[in-house]
Order: sequence, then structure tokens, then C-alpha cells
Amino acid sequence: MLSITLRLSLAGLALCVAFGWACAQTTNHPQPKSRYDRLYAQAYRAGSAQPDSAIYYARQAASATQKPQEQANAHNLLAFYGLNQGYYGLAIQHYQQAYDLYKQPIQKATMLKNMAFCHKNTGNYQATIPIVRQAIQIFTKLKEVDYHIEALNLLANCHNAETNFGNAQCIYMQAVELAKRHSKPQKLASIYTDFANFKENQHKYDSAVYYQRLALQAPQLHPSKESIRWVKLAWYYLQSKNLPAAEQSLRQAQSLEHTSPKAWAYYWGVQGLVHYIKLQKSQAKQAYHRFDSLLQVLGGNTAQPIQQKFAHKTAYDMYHSGYSLIGRIWPREHEKAYFAQVRQWYAQRKRTEHRLLQKTKVNVTLRDSLVIARTAPRVNVVRQITPWWWLVMVAAIAIAGLWLYQARTQKLRAETRQVQAQANFVETIKTSPIKGMGDLSKAEVDMLAKIEHHQKDKLTADEVRMFVMVGRGGYTYKAISLRTNFTEGNIKTKVRRAKKACGVSNLKDLM
Repeated sequence: MLSITLRLSLAGLALCVAFGWACAQTTNHPQPKSRYDRLYAQAYRAGSAQPDSAIYYARQAASATQKPQEQANAHNLLAFYGLNQGYYGLAIQHYQQAYDLYKQPIQKATMLKNMAFCHKNTGNYQATIPIVRQAIQIFTKLKEVDYHIEALNLLANCHNAETNFGNAQCIYMQAVELAKRHSKPQKLASIYTDFANFKENQHKYDSAVYYQRLALQAPQLHPSKESIRWVKLAWYYLQSKNLPAAEQSLRQAQSLEHTSPKAWAYYWGVQGLVHYIKLQKSQAKQAYHRFDSLLQVLGGNTAQPIQQKFAHKTAYDMYHSGYSLIGRIWPREHEKAYFAQVRQWYAQRKRTEHRLLQKTKVNVTLRDSLVIARTAPRVNVVRQITPWWWLVMVAAIAIAGLWLYQARTQKLRAETRQVQAQANFVETIKTSPIKGMGDLSKAEVDMLAKIEHHQKDKLTADEVRMFVMVGRGGYTYKAISLRTNFTEGNIKTKVRRAKKACGVSNLKDLM
């Protein structure tokens, strides 16, 4: 009985072991992640919360793999975070590396579009235009409509910024037609927004109003984006001197429910301008106080330079716009002093924000250069000196020594010739005294030799007589003129040139 029980126990144990082994064989154990995967995931998680850390991890991920696709993805991610931080130099560098590594045409075209966007943000439109045209060709060939529309709009914006209005108009229309043909209402609305700005730059404010209203017809607009578009419409109405319509647009913007500091900052900036135009100075001050407070939230309470740059840029643009618009108002006689004071206030705020904006731009540029240097790959170079290198170095030293010897010899010969020339000059002067001047002293001969040496031209007999008389003193220019063939003006000129050539204020200093 005991033996039967033991056999059954052993059989059950064997079945359990067999079942466990089978489960172990069929269970999918996750493969351990590679170093690249871990670093890329860290960079992705750091994201916008810790952009500098994200850039660091993405750089490490690019170095942790030899696969071109993975390297390209890491460079693309690094460039994306650099772009968001305003490190446009860094972003361009790594978008270019991603472009070189990617194989698919759509990936290459996307990198080109991103590089063009970075160049545009730096104001380098000449670099932007050929890059974005290259991207457009690829998007057209691949029939990537969304990217094609975005690239066309980017190209048109560059021409608009360069005031090349003919090309800009044509390209905007191409983008509009493409968006209409493929039923892209959101893309179409974005184009209309930029096209309205284009019309404003041409001072066609009624057309700007028309296209901005078309931009507001886009379906499912986010409230904050819709609010900004209503505020821009109000601004265009102010430009066209339609104050009631501007106020109505601002009421539409105010009625939208959102918590975007950026949208509310735009609203209060334009609302303050409306109050100033309506002679409501206290309400205008309150509006601009809210405007400044919101910009402080956006840029003042952050260590990120790109946010600070955006805040100062927004403030500068708003105050500059107010300054320009107030300057075009033709007030009644009793309002002139009021509007002059308002315009002066705008000018002061504009100067302050411009100074802060320039300072922030420099800070962003320096941070960009610093991050580029920090993320550059470190290369360990091992230098080995071979016998050939020894031979090259010995030959270089020998050639350098020969060259120095020849240069020294030529210099000594030149000095010897100069000394001999001076000796010959002195001897000539002594043996050929100038008529009526008597024997020249050694100091006078030295003076003449120095003048001739510095002027690099031999002195004539009249020039010798003139310089000796000037050096001795007691002679007027008229008396010297009578003893030489020079006019008084010529004498003064020659003496002045001699002083300048010799580097003295008085020829007696040469004696």
C-alpha cells in the first residue's frame, strides 16, 4: 500500500515538473532593452518639462547605436527639443544629421521642412527659401497634401517677410487652392490667417479683415485659438478705422471660455489700445496692467530663455503697434495734447521692451552655442609619431632655419647699405657746401640725412638750403623763398611733410 502511494506521489511530482517546464518554454519573456532604447525613452519622458535633460539623453542615444534609423530618430528628437527651446543652431545641425541618415523620401522631406522653419525663425530667409522648395518638390511627388500645404505656406511667409509681395501672393493662392481641392478646412484657415497678415503688410486693411473673417469659419476651433483670431480681426478693424466693429470682435473674444495666458494677453493688449482711442485713460492703464501681468506669467516666472523671448517679443510688438496706430490718428484740436502724451507712453514702453528683447535674444543665442558645444561628440585622437613624421619635422626645422638665416642676412645688408648711403650723403654735403650757407655742422648734416632717409627721396640743393635755414631758425618763409626756387606755400608743405615723415613737431628735434 505504501509503495503504491509513493509511486502515485512521484508520478504527480513528475507531471508538475513537466507542466512547469512546458509553461516556461511557452511563456514569452520580454527581451532586455538595449542602451539606445533606455536612453531614447528617458529623452522622450523628460520632454518639455526638462528640455535640457531631454537633449542630453537624445545625444547619448544617438551615440549608443550603430543603426542609421535609430541614430536618425535620436537626432530628430534632439532637434525637436532644441527647436522648442529656441536653440535653432542646434536644431538645424541635428535635423541635417537626421536628413543624412534617413532613407525614406517622406522622412527626408520632413527634415528639410523643419530645417527651413528653423532658418526662418532666425530671420535667414535666403537660406530658408531653397530648402523649403526642395521639400515641396518631394511632397508634391509623394502626394503628401498636408505637408505640401504647410511647406507652401512657409515659403509664402518667407516672401512676405522679405516684402516680395508678388511671389508671396502667388504661393498663398497655390496653398489655398490645394487646401480647397482636398477639403482641408483647418489648413485653409491657417493660410487665411497668414494671408490676412500679408494684406496688412500691404496696408490693405479691408482685405485683411475679409481674410481674417474667413479664417474664423474653420470648424472645431480651440477656444484659445479662436480668441486670438477674433483679437487679430479687431486689430485689422482698428487699422481700417472701424472702432465699433473692433469692439464687437473683442466682445466675441471675451465671450469664449479658455484659460490661455497667451490669448488673454493679446486680448488685453488690444483692449487697452481701444480704451486709449476712446479717451478712457484709466481703463487703458488697467488693461495694460493685466497685459503685463499675463506676460509675466508666460515669461517672467520661467528660467527658459525662449519663453522670456516670446514674452518680450509680444510686448514689443503690442507697444509698437499702438505707437504706430496712435500716430495715424487725426485728433481734434483739444485732443492733440492727450494723444501726444499717449504716443510718448507707447514709445517709452516700446524702447524698454526692445532693450529687454535684444538682451534675451543674446541670451538664447549664447545658450544655443553652449548646448551645441556640450552635445558635440567627443573624439579621442591617438597620435603616433612615425619615422616619416620625424623626417618631415627635421626638414621643416631645416627650411625654417635657412629662411631665418637668409632673412637676417638680407636685413644686415640693407642696414649696411643704409649706413653707407648716410656716410656718402654726409661726405657729399661736406665736400659740396651750399652756396651762402657756410660749412654745415654735424647736427645739420644728421638732420638732412634723417629727412632724406624717412622721405626715401634724395634732397635737391634748394631743399637742403631750405631745411638748413628752417633748422637754424631766424629766417622767415619769405626770406627762405627768396633764397630758393620755392614759393612760401611749397616751403610750408615740404616742411610739414618732413615733420610728419620723421615723426617730430620741430625739425630742430632731429639735430
